Amino acid sequence: MAAVSDRDRGQLIIVGGLALAVTLVAVALVLNAAIYTENLASRDDADRIDDANAARNDVRAGLVGAVEHADDSQSFADQTDDVNASMDEIENESGYYAAQGGASLSVGNVSYEEGRRLARDSEGQFVSPDAGQTTYPLVDDGTVHEHSMNVSKDSLRERGEITDPISDLTGDDVFNATYSNASSGVERSVFVYNESNEVTVEVYDENGDRIGSVCNASATDGHAAVDVTEGTVAGDSCAALESFDPLGSTYDLEYGSTANADGTYEVTANVTGGTAHDQHAPDSSATILAAETTITYRSPELYYETTIRYEPGDAIA
Repeated sequence: MAAVSDRDRGQLIIVGGLALAVTLVAVALVLNAAIYTENLASRDDADRIDDANAARNDVRAGLVGAVEHADDSQSFADQTDDVNASMDEIENESGYYAAQGGASLSVGNVSYEEGRRLARDSEGQFVSPDAGQTTYPLVDDGTVHEHSMNVSKDSLRERGEITDPISDLTGDDVFNATYSNASSGVERSVFVYNESNEVTVEVYDENGDRIGSVCNASATDGHAAVDVTEGTVAGDSCAALESFDPLGSTYDLEYGSTANADGTYEVTANVTGGTAHDQHAPDSSATILAAETTITYRSPELYYETTIRYEPGDAIA
């Protein structure tokens, strides 16, 4: 057998090296192709999810706009008919754009919760139109979703007119909005008066004890907004107005000493099983308290379904 020369040995090494290099290049190409394919698939999935989310956001924006623009001077049935018509248009438009990407979009029937809106929309004294009563109920056994008042500072009782102890505000005819739960005995009374030319708010419980600190604010153009559901006075947070949770799910709302409050107010309530005393509010109407629908987005690679719910205001408790 002939001996392998140094030259032959060198050629073998070169050939082996070339073979190894070709193998490494092939492996690298395969790995790069796999990574590219995976990235492309991931990007496609992300795009499809983004398209579904965009469709959901469009439908939600449409639902919110339709509910907020519903004319509450109409009957509840007419309001929901208007919203339904708007949602049909939104489904057609959003469905058209989804189809451009090879997908389909459907919007389910909208379900509604009816509420009552009790308000004084024009500036005036808060006394009831019903025989000029100064203390009267607005809601019995209901749930308040919105309660705001824009009160005139000069119409309120002044601090100097209030007899000590200040906890006896009812006896001093200080305007108040009182929430009460007859079953549990829990009560929250919101008193509003004028102290040092500022609109001042105090909240008391069923025992006559003040909750939290006194809240006050300067009156802009002679008025200050007291938003019970948002827990603010003239836009500033008032911790005492955030103490209503113990009332439970249903309760009563009564206005007292209304001869000492001018301005405007709005109360929106769910009175299913309860009563809204429309006769005491100058302006009253049915309103959409909540609206809910489902959307279904389908593409060859994705099935997406979700529920969309809109409530114009959260319950106070």
